[in-house]
Amino acid sequence: MKASESSMRKCGLASASLILSLMMIAAPVTLADTLPGAPTFKGGVKRDSDGRIIVAPGIPTKAEQSNSAKATAISMPVVTGQTGSIIHNPVIPKGNGPSDIVGMRLVNRGQQETRASLVTFGQVFVPGSLPEGSNLAAFTNGQEIPLQTDIKARNPDGSVRHAILTLRSPALAPGEATDVQLRRVNRKRQLSAIAIEDILDGGLNLSVKLAIMNNIGNVTSFQADAETLLRRALENGTATSWLAGPLAREITIKTPVTPLLDLTFHIRAYADGTFLTDIVFSADRAFTKGNDNILYDVSITQNGREVFSQQALDHHQKGTWHITVRTGSEIPVRVIRDMDYLLHTGALPQYDLSVGASEAAIRASVNRLQQVGTGPMTTGTIELNMPKPGGREDIGPLPAWTVRYLASQDENAERVMYANADAAGSIPWHYRDEKTGQVVSVDDHPKLWFDKRSGTTVLPDAYSTAGTDWVTDVAHLPSLVYIPYLLSGSQYYRDELQFSANHATAYIWDGWRGPRQELSGNFSLGTNAWTRTETIAQTRAQAWGLREIADAAYILPDDDPAKAYFERRLKVNLESYHRIYIDGPAQGKPVRGMLMGYGVTTNRVWMDDYFTGVISTIAGRDIPGIRPFLEWKANFSVQKFLAEDFGLPPMASLQSTIQTFEWIDKRRFLKESWQEIYDASFTKQGLKVPETPAWPGRADNSVATARFSLASLAGDGIPGAVEAYGWVSAADPGINQVYPTDPSFVPLLQLGRNGPAILKQHEQFGGNGADELTGSQAHELIHGRKGDDRISGLGGADALFGGKGKDRIDGNDGNDHLFGNHGNDRLNGGPGRDVIKGGKGADILTGGQDADLFVYDRLSEGGDRITDFNPSEDKVDLRDLIWFANDPDWEIRQGAEGAEIWVDGADGAQLLVLLENVQASRLEADTHFLTQRGKS
Repeated sequence: MKASESSMRKCGLASASLILSLMMIAAPVTLADTLPGAPTFKGGVKRDSDGRIIVAPGIPTKAEQSNSAKATAISMPVVTGQTGSIIHNPVIPKGNGPSDIVGMRLVNRGQQETRASLVTFGQVFVPGSLPEGSNLAAFTNGQEIPLQTDIKARNPDGSVRHAILTLRSPALAPGEATDVQLRRVNRKRQLSAIAIEDILDGGLNLSVKLAIMNNIGNVTSFQADAETLLRRALENGTATSWLAGPLAREITIKTPVTPLLDLTFHIRAYADGTFLTDIVFSADRAFTKGNDNILYDVSITQNGREVFSQQALDHHQKGTWHITVRTGSEIPVRVIRDMDYLLHTGALPQYDLSVGASEAAIRASVNRLQQVGTGPMTTGTIELNMPKPGGREDIGPLPAWTVRYLASQDENAERVMYANADAAGSIPWHYRDEKTGQVVSVDDHPKLWFDKRSGTTVLPDAYSTAGTDWVTDVAHLPSLVYIPYLLSGSQYYRDELQFSANHATAYIWDGWRGPRQELSGNFSLGTNAWTRTETIAQTRAQAWGLREIADAAYILPDDDPAKAYFERRLKVNLESYHRIYIDGPAQGKPVRGMLMGYGVTTNRVWMDDYFTGVISTIAGRDIPGIRPFLEWKANFSVQKFLAEDFGLPPMASLQSTIQTFEWIDKRRFLKESWQEIYDASFTKQGLKVPETPAWPGRADNSVATARFSLASLAGDGIPGAVEAYGWVSAADPGINQVYPTDPSFVPLLQLGRNGPAILKQHEQFGGNGADELTGSQAHELIHGRKGDDRISGLGGADALFGGKGKDRIDGNDGNDHLFGNHGNDRLNGGPGRDVIKGGKGADILTGGQDADLFVYDRLSEGGDRITDFNPSEDKVDLRDLIWFANDPDWEIRQGAEGAEIWVDGADGAQLLVLLENVQASRLEADTHFLTQRGKS
């Protein structure tokens, strides 16, 4: 399952090697970064040991290998199942000291023993783990090894968010690995850095020759010598520094080639005397007239020997490409990441990376890449016609190929990911302002529109994709370079992220953008209606566009002007959503949370899920002021599956669309209740709700997108999200088998903010009959579906669902969530702080030891009895019942068998629940009952 070796070309000389742009710049030699897989914990709180992913034995470490380690072959853990071989992340040892932050593994993937070598890669940190004023040290086999930390971004509390690390790997035999632990230390940072003079005296000896052809056959020759340009840049002060320390120094210089073409050298000098230079060819001048491709021959020489050449290279207008050249031999050391830790940082959506990656899917991706080729101006495996409908690997919070890499850290999956990141350079959306050196700002140029219809209002030439095979879009905009930059620290991928994120706004017509160029639209809800002329972008365009902007704002370096630009773009967008929806009249409606997207009368539920998932990911980064909008948006995402009492069967929301608007006198009005949505979607059209979801069995169907958003909302602590996730999961449980092949929407269920996570391998589903389902000591989800089931969770923090039927559910040890759903059920929480909801039917509920919470959010769920309510620690949660029933009167009465809770309903007062053997006089409304949202 090896990728095409054409993606990596050696010059055949010991003095120089060429690593094509498939490899990451900051770690082309390391092909660094990978993420070991597990839950994304909101708030950066780590999972306990039961939640960690231990799927198969990991790569043997240096300490575990014998002296004959040179002959040891290393491969990723592989498990063979129904879908073929699944490659899983290796298990990276966790540090056990108070100062230990994160571990990683260095592996020699080559065929020769490596000397001690320098490896560079990007690392993101859990907020607060590396506070301001502290420093980082690296240890392997108990010994400290040299480490350089170049901090690029900090969190609001001053702790390090993202840094580029350079460390000295020990000598490794072929296939040998050594574990490294990063540790917080309080000593001062070493400020000495490799001097630029040492770079000039070190034998860089790198040059680029171009023969540029015009449209009538004339040829203009150009030659750039990196050392000469560096000396000149130092004299005139135009050189910039990216890395500066005792192990690595990276300097950037730039020179014009033609009025439309520029050449940039990112020159990295290592302390061992080697150089790694990333050479970038860019045609990105926004305000220089000319929108034609550039044809040229290119030759790159290192130490007088040609290491790369290409004839008649057709450089796309408004495109870029890059190539990395190293002196000396390639260093085949790879960095294997602790993916569990990466998910804790908040940098990723809430993915369950424990599912691994299908070897066959990776091989198919590699084969496709081989067919299209790699190198300058190639397009990878990305869909060239971005607006094209249908299921695609590049659509999702992250592309399928990226998630496959994160779930396996397989080398071939990595090559595909970086090849597609390089392919982003060929897309004609690269517009850089010559005056500022930054992407063209929509703040400075509010009429900027990346569309041929824009004419020359802002740009000297109308936006065009002519000369390329690309058709660009935002509604189908893939995330191509965010993860590659985060993991590599490459300046090339950093810049590519800026271009992609700017395209997210500039592609949308300025007439559809808000007054501050927001994606939210140019309209006001007013009286809950707006005219046809007040238009807005598609919901999915808002989702993926906001994702690109938020990722850029999160990860770009603090001293990069683009950071402030995209932080401002994110801020004005979130403020706009708050103004339109939170401050607008739709806030108080039962169906609040419906986003206004382009369309006539329908809400495409999967698009809505896209947007909800993006907002939840952003909220997990603790963005100030986002929580009210998240809660507003979550209402629609969660309650559409729990609104059966209000007229909407849950299966209706797993269809492709539901009718959420109607036109009256050329004005579009929101539906104001779940019953109205049902009537418009089905009753008035003479339709019945199907018994199955849309596109069953597909990993990108309405079940998959809903599960993904609901799992993320559960991690945000949104009420009802866990219950809704359970119902949706049981509607199409078979997609769990498809995730290793197509993991774009593989969700990780987290039981509350900072709570434990449940992995896919620990989900069980019953059938249509009476099932007996027993768990283990892990955190698990068990759903009986239909029939009279017996469900036992054993240990761990479990989410247990009865489904339809008369069920018996025992949580046993752990802080469990128990849901009876339909039928007269018996629920027993057992030891632990449990959340128990009987659901419909006359249920018998027993909390067991410790403080338990009994939840009632529908009047139809009354008639229960709680056998062991302890007023000294247990509580009854009435928050959602009071909210959805419009603040009904309720009271505590003394009954013959204990305290009774009565609530006023449509037919008068009704008994909600009996607390057996409890005196009503011992209960206080403010102490034993939760009645106000936002309080616990």
